[in-house]
Amino acid sequence: MDFSSIRQPVLVAYGGDDRRLPTRASFGLAHRLPNASLRISPDAGHGGVFQHQLVLGSAGLGIAVIGLIYLLAPHLLLDVYGVDIQSPSEANIFRSGSGSLFVAMAILFCLGASNTRYTRTSLITLFTFMSGLAVGRLVGIVVDGWPHALLVAVLVVEASYAGAAAYVLRVEDSSPQLKGTAETA
Repeated sequence: MDFSSIRQPVLVAYGGDDRRLPTRASFGLAHRLPNASLRISPDAGHGGVFQHQLVLGSAGLGIAVIGLIYLLAPHLLLDVYGVDIQSPSEANIFRSGSGSLFVAMAILFCLGASNTRYTRTSLITLFTFMSGLAVGRLVGIVVDGWPHALLVAVLVVEASYAGAAAYVLRVEDSSPQLKGTAETA
């Protein structure tokens, strides 16, 4: 394919850990584009520039579902754990403290997945939010004992999302040109 007619600046972004395409493919593409710059992000895999979308988008959708359940019908989640809402005040605490907070976080995570201007803020918030939840659950295990098995599984998911957010932030930080591109998009 002849790319010589493409005169706009082009960033060829490549993941150094890409197992699908050899590194030489990125050099070949950058060489055939007259106004290209090549940026290899050493810790990113295939589609590394889209890693934030997967992490933030899936976290946003999952948190949105949980938040909407807490907001609209908190008893559905709490019944699973044997927690019974006894008063309107208790329902209000779960609706506002869990429901509204989770929905707000979901909006931010989905915004970060869809608009690179908010990606870094969303990733830092995802890391902080999920780490905080995971630490709270660990403190609960130490102080109160083992909770319902489903809550232990939730702890694993929260720690995994915190780790994924930290990983994507590290990949973006190791590739300043990709980071700069995301900030100006």
